[in-house]
Amino acid sequence: MASTVPSSRPIATNTPARQPSTTTSSHPATPPKTFTSKQIHLIGYNFLSFVLWYALLVQLIYPFLMLLAFHALPDGTNGASPPAVAIDDAERARRAAATKETGVDFSPSDNAAVTLAAVVAQTYPNLVDFVRWVQSLAALEVAHSLLGLVRAPVLTTVMQVGSRYLVVWGVLVSFGEQLLAPAGTETVTSNQMAYVGMLVAWSITECVRYGYFVFFLAGAKMPEALSWMR
Repeated sequence: MASTVPSSRPIATNTPARQPSTTTSSHPATPPKTFTSKQIHLIGYNFLSFVLWYALLVQLIYPFLMLLAFHALPDGTNGASPPAVAIDDAERARRAAATKETGVDFSPSDNAAVTLAAVVAQTYPNLVDFVRWVQSLAALEVAHSLLGLVRAPVLTTVMQVGSRYLVVWGVLVSFGEQLLAPAGTETVTSNQMAYVGMLVAWSITECVRYGYFVFFLAGAKMPEALSWMR
């Protein structure tokens, strides 16, 4: 009769013995990215330029946003003779703060047309120095091209930067007051609107350009919107 007691000897199988794994992962850890001094300089320059042009854009549009905010209130700002409407102390304080920050009188007695003219007229005296020095920083782009830090042709870079210098250091220094701040004018002039439009175009363009280069030089994932605008 066959025994039903299991044998104490191990049963042989065809499964090979497991050996300790000596293979490494197929996706090794990516070493941290290192930057050369050239890359650090270019990233810093482009980031600083982006911040300055963004600050200019904010300073440029902020008074117009305040204009829309205040004249959306029912205080009689749609006609030449606005009716007297009570304004509480909080609203007066809000308007006084905006007047102090922008240099534009946002008192409730102003009508929309006069206030728009005041906002546009204040754009030049409020921003002319800031625009001049922010744009002057672009001289470094000519130096970058001369030193071979970037691949941009020297002549092309000189022409692009020089055209801006001609505007901010030539035309505006010589004729800015005469063209953009005429005395005794209570309406918006075409020169003033052209100046505002020029600054809006410059600010948006440079924010996109410098922002794009920051991401590109840093090797970061490029936002699709920024890539599309570029």
